[in-house]
Amino acid sequence: MAITAIYHGMVTQITYPLYISPLSIFSGAGLEFFTITLYEIDPGSGMPRWRFFTPWAPAAGMMGNLFFICALQEKDNRYKAWGIIGSLCLILMSQSRLALACFLVLFIYFMFVKQLKNPWLYFAGAPIVMLVGFFGTDLITLIDELTRRFTAYRAASSRVRSTLADIAIQRWLNEAPIWGHGVVERGTHLVEYMLIGTHHTWYGLLFIKGIIGLISFALPLIISFIYFILNFTVTSLAQTAIAMLILLSLYSFGENLEILVYLFWPSMLIIGLAHKEVAQNNALQNAELTKA
Repeated sequence: MAITAIYHGMVTQITYPLYISPLSIFSGAGLEFFTITLYEIDPGSGMPRWRFFTPWAPAAGMMGNLFFICALQEKDNRYKAWGIIGSLCLILMSQSRLALACFLVLFIYFMFVKQLKNPWLYFAGAPIVMLVGFFGTDLITLIDELTRRFTAYRAASSRVRSTLADIAIQRWLNEAPIWGHGVVERGTHLVEYMLIGTHHTWYGLLFIKGIIGLISFALPLIISFIYFILNFTVTSLAQTAIAMLILLSLYSFGENLEILVYLFWPSMLIIGLAHKEVAQNNALQNAELTKA
C-alpha cells in the first residue's frame, strides 16, 4: 500500500503540464491541443499512458507508426533495429488500440511488398483464398468478436467517440451541410466537454467545414492512392508513400489530422517527394519511348 501511495503521489506530480506551446495563440482550438504532458493516468486501468512530445497518447502511437515506416527504409541494419525498437516502445507505451491495429496493418503491408516479385507468394495465396471462402462465416463471426473486444477494451473512450460522432453528424446535417460551422465548439458533460469534431477527421471536416471541406480532403487522398498503386513498381519511394497514406487513412477515423499536421509533416514530405520521383521516372520512360 505504501508503494502504491508513493507511486500515485509521484504520478500526480509528473502529470502536471510541462508547458503550453505559444503556437496556441494562432489557433481557435482548446489549450489541450498545445499542452505538453509526459503521460496521463488511464482512469479505467490506473496505468500511465505516455504522451511524450504529443498532446495525447493516441497521437504518440501515431508517431510510433510513422517512425516505424521510416525505420524500415534505413539501410544500416543496426540503425534500423534501434528505430524499430523505439517505434514499438512508442506504440506500446501509448496504450493506443488504433496504434496497435495500424502497426499490424503496416507490418502485413511491408511483408507483402517485400515478397511481391516472389512467385511463391501467389502459390501460397491461392489456397488461403480458397480457405477463406470455406470458412467465411466463421471468419465474420471472429471479426465481430474481435471488434467487440476492441471496443470494450476502453469502453468509456469508445462511448465518447461514438457520441461525438452522432452530435457532429446531426448538427452538420441540420445546421450547416455545405460549408460547415467554421468554428470549433465544445461539447457538453455527456462527452466530457470534448470538442465537437475531434477524434475523427471526417466528422470534424463535416462539422467545421461541411461537405466542401470533406471533398477537399478526400479527393487528394484518393487520387494519391490510385496514382501510387498504378506506379507501385516504379520506385520504392512510391511504396513508402502508400504506407504513409495507409497510416493517414487509418488515423483519419480516430484523430483529427488537421490539428496534428505539425507532428506528422514528415509523411507529407515523403508523399510529395514520391509524387515528384514517380513523375520524373515516367517522364524519362516516355522520352526513351519517343526516341525509340
